[in-house]
Amino acid sequence: MTTEKKITVVCIGDSITEGFGLEDVTCTYPFLLQEFLEENYRVCALSCFHPDCCKEALALCGDVYVILLGTDAAQNMQGTDSYSSAEEKLAAELQEIITKLRAALPDSLIFLVTPMPASPHLLNEHTKLCLNRLLPCIAAIAADNQLSLIDLYDELSKLPEEELAAIYQDDGIHPNVQGTMLIAGTLAYAIGNRIY
Repeated sequence: MTTEKKITVVCIGDSITEGFGLEDVTCTYPFLLQEFLEENYRVCALSCFHPDCCKEALALCGDVYVILLGTDAAQNMQGTDSYSSAEEKLAAELQEIITKLRAALPDSLIFLVTPMPASPHLLNEHTKLCLNRLLPCIAAIAADNQLSLIDLYDELSKLPEEELAAIYQDDGIHPNVQGTMLIAGTLAYAIGNRIY
């Protein structure tokens, strides 16, 4: 991989990638990732909510794919009966994306990213429990497919409680601009280390 042409980085994700609750696109982590990576890169963002997400991802012919899913899956886990089905659905979704990317673009780098932790607030205890169930699922998919895993959950969990709480919007789930800046910086560091 050379820098003679722009390296295309495609971010695939859920509401955090879309920038839910943020003022505008300039506050999202894909936009900030572009600023971190600078002119040798072109960063694109796709929502997995879009029915043609995989088709669009392939059409972009990315050199690097960054897949950050799990937060919305955790939000949808409402009770013990739905835990395993939510895990299975997330695993199937991740595997489908990976399989299609690998088949069409075998030379592309693919990173799986663990979701960020929930804010340290009592109201988020259920979300924390659900995320903790999903983390091994994401790690297993990365290992089974021999992909690089960016452990955003672990990285942000190292922050002191007050600092961690300060990177979220009022819902305690979606990041504010401070949070998206941390996500973008973490991803930029991991991508740069693999490419250069």
